Parts: sequence; C-alpha cells; structure tokens
Amino acid sequence: RYEFVTGVQTCALPICFPVTIFIALLANELIPQWMFVTLIARDLLVFLVVIYQKLKHKPLIEVTYLGKSATFNLLYAFPFLLISNTTFENNYWLTQLPYILGWSFGIWGIALYLLTGVEYIAKGVRMKK
Repeated sequence: RYEFVTGVQTCALPICFPVTIFIALLANELIPQWMFVTLIARDLLVFLVVIYQKLKHKPLIEVTYLGKSATFNLLYAFPFLLISNTTFENNYWLTQLPYILGWSFGIWGIALYLLTGVEYIAKGVRMKK
C-alpha cells in the first residue's frame, strides 16, 4: 500500500549493513584487518559488476542459496565473537566456546562469501541481455 523504500535504499542497504558490522568488529579488534579488507573488497567488486550490468542494460545477478548461507555464517559468527570478547570470571568455557564457534562460522562464512563473490562476478560479466 505505502512504498517507503527508495531506489537508493534498495542499492545501499545491502552494502551499508555489512560494512557497518565489519567496522564495528574491526574497531573492537575482534576481526583482523585482512578479513575486513577481504570482505569489503569482495563487496566492492560485486558492486562494480552491478554497475556494469546497469550500464549495459543487463539483468541483475540473482542471489543464490550459497550466497545466503555465506551471509548467514558471517552474521552468525559475529555475535559469538562479541560474546567471546566479554570476560566471565572463573569460567573459561563461557569465553572460549563462543570464540571457537565464532571463528568456525567465520571461516566457513569467509570461504563461502569469497566463492559466491567469484560466482557473482563471473555470472555478471557473462550475462547476456
């Protein structure tokens, strides 16, 4: 009935939300700089492909389930990494278990995120009108 979503919001929100999370995690030293640079570079490359598609009047890349699972893994990892940064007195496992789970989801998320980035870039460049 009411459409409050603009074209700018549609394009900017998928990029701004993860960037904000990555910056917050980097500022708290919960992720290393190489991870931040890698994930942002992937997003920028995919964004450039989307601009290329718009300029060439090609259909946009469709999001795959692998891409959704990559995002799920990354977004699932971040709360665990935040929890692992808190200090629980006299309880080693309340600090270490979230750290292990966070990096487990994080490593899988990074791998899938990069894989889908390559997939999206290849599809975007090869796509015909």
